[in-house]
Amino acid sequence: MDTAKAHVRDSLLPWDSQDAADRSAQPPACVPTNVVQCWDLAVLLDDFPLALVQASAAIRFFGFAIHDYCEEYRTAYSSLQKEEEDSLDPGYADGYNRSVHATLKIILSKLAQRDMDHTSASERVLGGVALLDAAIIPHNLLFALVEEMCPELTSNVQKLGVLGNLWRCSLISRLTEDLLDKSTSRNCQQDYTVHRVVQQFVLCQMDQNSRHEAVHRVSKVLNSLLKRSLHESPETVKGNRLLLPHVRALTASDKDVRELQDRDPIVLGNLLCLAADFYVHEQRDRKTAKHFLDMADRHRPSATSDAMLQLSVRLHGLQCVFKENLEDNVAEAESHLLLALRLCPYQSPLRAELLHLKGNLKYRQDKFREAQRYMEEALEMKKQHPSDYNQASLAYSEHGLGNVYAKMHQIFRADTAYAHAIEKKVSFYRCEDHLDVARSQCRQVKNMLDQRLMSTAEHTKAFQLMINVVTVFERDLDEEHYEVINAKSIKSRVQSFLVAEAPAAAPAGSSLCYLAPCIHPRAVGAPQSRFYSKLAQVPLRDLEFMKAFAPSEKFQKRLADQLKDSFLRQAQQFEKDGLLILPSYFQGCLEKWRDWYQHTMERVGSSQPTLHMQTFTATSHTSVELSNDVQAAVADPYLLALLAYAAGGNIQLSDFRAATTHPGEDILFRAWKWHRDGGKEPEWKLMVLLDDVAPGGNEMHYLKGSMRRWKGSRQKDANFSMEDALHIASGGSKVLPGITRCFGPAGTVILFAGQGLHRATHSELAERRVVTFRFKRNVPGLARIYPLDVVKQDQLCSSNILVRSILARGSGELLASSEECRFIVEKSSKQKLVQCEQDTSPQETACLLDAYK
Repeated sequence: MDTAKAHVRDSLLPWDSQDAADRSAQPPACVPTNVVQCWDLAVLLDDFPLALVQASAAIRFFGFAIHDYCEEYRTAYSSLQKEEEDSLDPGYADGYNRSVHATLKIILSKLAQRDMDHTSASERVLGGVALLDAAIIPHNLLFALVEEMCPELTSNVQKLGVLGNLWRCSLISRLTEDLLDKSTSRNCQQDYTVHRVVQQFVLCQMDQNSRHEAVHRVSKVLNSLLKRSLHESPETVKGNRLLLPHVRALTASDKDVRELQDRDPIVLGNLLCLAADFYVHEQRDRKTAKHFLDMADRHRPSATSDAMLQLSVRLHGLQCVFKENLEDNVAEAESHLLLALRLCPYQSPLRAELLHLKGNLKYRQDKFREAQRYMEEALEMKKQHPSDYNQASLAYSEHGLGNVYAKMHQIFRADTAYAHAIEKKVSFYRCEDHLDVARSQCRQVKNMLDQRLMSTAEHTKAFQLMINVVTVFERDLDEEHYEVINAKSIKSRVQSFLVAEAPAAAPAGSSLCYLAPCIHPRAVGAPQSRFYSKLAQVPLRDLEFMKAFAPSEKFQKRLADQLKDSFLRQAQQFEKDGLLILPSYFQGCLEKWRDWYQHTMERVGSSQPTLHMQTFTATSHTSVELSNDVQAAVADPYLLALLAYAAGGNIQLSDFRAATTHPGEDILFRAWKWHRDGGKEPEWKLMVLLDDVAPGGNEMHYLKGSMRRWKGSRQKDANFSMEDALHIASGGSKVLPGITRCFGPAGTVILFAGQGLHRATHSELAERRVVTFRFKRNVPGLARIYPLDVVKQDQLCSSNILVRSILARGSGELLASSEECRFIVEKSSKQKLVQCEQDTSPQETACLLDAYK
């Protein structure tokens, strides 16, 4: 088969690529028979990529002759057609699905014969996999699924053999095979994915009893692997983050949930409570947390066993935290808490959590004496149950008590409580730069500043703490988050005292020397010190991270092989420059874009008068929706293929943002400074202009080819003076580089790499409306992607594999269908690009530099 594939690549395709009028009716006589059979097989499968991959896997794994496989395929295909004719609700609505399903039918039939001794273990495991989320299936989940679905398998060799069968038959795929460098992916080397079409076929073949059995077993596996997220280690939270999409997939069907409730209400209740716990405490995602809490409430068991009672107590406790922290509804939070306390046995360890929650509510109501009493009682109960409460949980109670003592002006008790909280958190998390540690440090310094006079030594200690706090907050939180703003304010208060008290000439080695980087707004050192010029310079802790996100040449070659040279030239230009401008690309559907934009802006938009802006942002926890027309425009295979090629790997829509920039004076703040986007993770953006943008009319400025291996991931590390930005883009040359001015008529699309240096500009006359979609590499275990709920998956064409894999959550491998390939080739051959017509000359760059200063 491999020899035949080589002949097809080297001999047959050149003949096949000729126009039908110019080539002979049959391939040249010198072509071997098995090559002709490969060609017949490709025609038989309509060149559908997934069908070809799985047919190739079946031929290799089961030792088919190509001719025999074709006969098997025709039989399976005819069988599916007959099923479709006999059924009122066909599951094979188009040729693509029917072709893939026919190949799957052959594979499953042969697998059932091969592992007859284990009554088709592979098929049972695949039934469980069909109920999971398709994107990332962790190895530990898949292995536990084999153990649960196939208890007759006694050795690890047999269990791994079942997984090997599914992988070799291309029913599941290893994520790291093409998407990650194996040297950088030790922790997720065994993670898998499954194609949606495979899941669809398996579910169609399952009878009702088999499906209910599979749902029960998968729920038991997830229940055993999921842990509570509150006060747990980063490793536990990371593991939960990979498992939660599978809980959502498993509970998507109300019928499956009702059946599971009848069969095992304890497992269902635990699963929903663990999912809600993650989204309430760790993710703070109001929409998803409410989804799981409402589901748990609807399916709450009516029985009164100890296990059922404990579930009800946990659920009311979660409802209390949700209402207090995510909906700011203290009255409803208190009613849920009273119910939980009434149900909870007096000696139950859960009571300690409920007492702390009651202390929190009394704190919110300014009843500090009562808050103190409840929190001290909670802390004592936690200490009596060390197996149920770890050091982080004890630190949480100490921190809460510190807040209460501070409000009661008990200064030294507050200091002691914060110090104990910090000590316990550092011990548990094994580091000082954890977000929870920084929060306690910030509270301790604020208490010191607010409550008493401090010596210079105490101010010095406080300033050292605040340096760590601000660093951690800027790394882990948004720049405008209230905790970041508050921490910077506290740091400035401490710093102003130290500057005022500092001697005129501090001696060498003075403890005040560390103030220098804070006094000077620009980074110390030459512009070259802002990035790693060589891979060898990258610290070991960042090297693996950078390699994981580096573009994969293998991926780019595979994508380019499907398409023509016209697309490849444009994609390579985009990868090299980091920028591509496509004039008037969406001109034909502008009114539909503007109607949706206006309606959404009026409904959820927020005004920022000082910036002359009005915006709305869509993330995984907002109510913003794309209209069908706008979604259809964004689901453009040509644009998405360009982004995927430049990224060099699997990408996913992360969020989008709309902004109206009103006329106003140019400012140097946030996006109007020269900057790069993102932290260490690269990202790519698709910007659509909804208004004509003339030169000087709110255009974006971009420095082509300025992407680097940047040092640092904090907000201040991403800002640059214009001199430094130009120096970096020029590569150290004395000639000023050209700045690309990104303007164009309404409907123009601007693709750009966020790691490149760019800035926004303001016009005193013009208004500009834009929508910007952000895409990130989907690197398992590393990328911080929170999939959007705004994409309506049922509106995406089922044959558009590339589009679905990028826009729809967890849609499988990144390949282009033959229909998408034709669209991309046609677009790339006709689309006019802006080359260098909008780049400034050195003299124009100098004028822009003067205006910027």
